[in-house]
Amino acid sequence: MKLTAVVVTAICIAMLLVSCMKMATPPPGAQTGGIEGIQWYLTEVGGSPVSPMADDKQPHILLDPAENQATGFAGCNNFFGRYELNGSLLTFGPMGATRMACPDLETGLEASVFEALEKTRKLKIEGGDLLLLDADAVLARFSQEKYISLVGSVLAAQSKDGATDVSQTYRTKTGKTIVVSQTHPAGRSIGTIEVRTEGFEHNYGEVFEDRDPISDVFTADLDGNGFDEIYIVTKAAGSGSYGTILGFASNKDKSLSMIHFPEVQEGDEAFEGYMGHDSFTIEGRKLVRIFPVYQEGDTSANPTDGRRKLVYGLVPGEAGWQLRVE
Repeated sequence: MKLTAVVVTAICIAMLLVSCMKMATPPPGAQTGGIEGIQWYLTEVGGSPVSPMADDKQPHILLDPAENQATGFAGCNNFFGRYELNGSLLTFGPMGATRMACPDLETGLEASVFEALEKTRKLKIEGGDLLLLDADAVLARFSQEKYISLVGSVLAAQSKDGATDVSQTYRTKTGKTIVVSQTHPAGRSIGTIEVRTEGFEHNYGEVFEDRDPISDVFTADLDGNGFDEIYIVTKAAGSGSYGTILGFASNKDKSLSMIHFPEVQEGDEAFEGYMGHDSFTIEGRKLVRIFPVYQEGDTSANPTDGRRKLVYGLVPGEAGWQLRVE
């Protein structure tokens, strides 16, 4: 009788242990936080932040568990295709897409989106964001809220005289902070841009007067040294929308230095037919500038000689870093 009681007790303990082990093991997909049925907005792809597009559009993706189908918007075209999700493992099948005609700037983004989906092998939830990864590298980052991760934080205020102050905070991949602020006096198209850092060994702070409005900001590691630079795109408010770059390089997070960006020189063949209307983007480890080309007699609204794409590399110069047309 005693032996039977011991055996029964052992069996009960074993069953209890198995039950506890089952309860401790999360069901497949639990660590993903329930990513399906949610519209995720793209905030970063290929290591570059994604800026708001015209008409308040933003690339996004939605995973439908009923059909195992992914649908979304890649920057110009809508896309659709199958996906397989097993715990933290995630893969996408070939994607079909609509066939809209897209400007070069958007097709560059769209190609990056499709490349990220093709290379995805697993996912990770980090701070509420959805990360798509290959082996370990982050291919793309999504947020449930539109534009929430584009600039980290945005603070805007209007003074009594009508001037507008906007401050945007950017975080580098090494965890340092760069704050970009701009002030526009009421009734004026130009204003003041301030750049300062937080967390560097020697923090940087500089004010730039009489600058055109900021149209975009990118953080990227174009020289591949492991430390992000920041590229502030400004565009004139006039009909030409002439663009330029205010760039800064990290000296291994010790300090920040300005990057020289060459001005348009008369007689430069690369800018033959140039009348502004620039757009800038980051492609891989290059800064890309695209603008329409005008023939003699063309109006500002009607260029007739196609578009030109200039590719800039970041190289060391005599007095610091500089962007050079390749």
